[in-house]
Amino acid sequence: MSQALRDVQRAMLHAVASRTGVKLLSIKGEVAEAYGLRSVRAKGDIDVWCRPGDLGPFVRALEACGWSRAPRTRASRTLANHASTLLHQDWRYTVDVHSRFPGFMDTPESSFDVAWDTASTVTYAGVPVYIPSLEVSALILMLNGMRAQADQAVAFQEAEALVEVIRDNWDDARKARLLSVARAIGADQSAQPMIGRALGRAPDEGEHVVPMTRELRLWRMEVAAGHSATAQAVRALVVASWRGRLTIARNLLFAPREEFVADHPGAPEGRRLATYRVSRLIRAVRSTPVLCRAYRSSPFRGAPGKHGR
Repeated sequence: MSQALRDVQRAMLHAVASRTGVKLLSIKGEVAEAYGLRSVRAKGDIDVWCRPGDLGPFVRALEACGWSRAPRTRASRTLANHASTLLHQDWRYTVDVHSRFPGFMDTPESSFDVAWDTASTVTYAGVPVYIPSLEVSALILMLNGMRAQADQAVAFQEAEALVEVIRDNWDDARKARLLSVARAIGADQSAQPMIGRALGRAPDEGEHVVPMTRELRLWRMEVAAGHSATAQAVRALVVASWRGRLTIARNLLFAPREEFVADHPGAPEGRRLATYRVSRLIRAVRSTPVLCRAYRSSPFRGAPGKHGR
């Protein structure tokens, strides 16, 4: 029954997108399972992806249907801004509307266009639903696993299992398509460690050491830190203006008590909360040098492509 409800809800989202003139892709979850990229398991949110310019019109169309944005604290708005979460009292599953996907190093618009141009359709509850190609879906699963937090070990394990499936079961033509799509969408450098193992070969002679852009350095830092809150904070500070950095520091260091508790459901109550906040700050300070070393790490070897140059 729960899967039937998910199918109807996914069909509803695409029907709203079609009526609004928004190009929408369903990603992760059932899409990865349909391609055989991961085993079937219990699922949570429903993930969809649209161009950044379509995010506002699509969210407003959903709000007209009774959906609302999930409440967010100032800290959460600072640290995670690649997706908008929506809730509806009559629908069981929350919806994450992605306007960009972390790890795709091209512009969010260009990355989406590459995925859209190679998309196909499946039918859910009688409604055509657009999904990325096999290769794009594999890259999404890899990147999602690389940036998984410690409490999301299943995502990393699924990405590792996918590497073995590609290495052992995909033919050379399909592997070549994976690399070609990775270059086109801007994942040839960010997913390079997993792509290299999936292809089961050393870099070609034509591959070379490329300088890393700021985005690639930030990506490597986040991966090294397991997408920790500290890594997200460093990213936000690096890309912000000086005035913006002051706002970010204020939001993170001096968050109101109720917002801090909302962001950290396991935090203790009463007087112990102050000690807990201080201990988290100390851990963040101690981990910062490690993040800085990861950010400044040397160039790495990868397939030549426009996103590494």
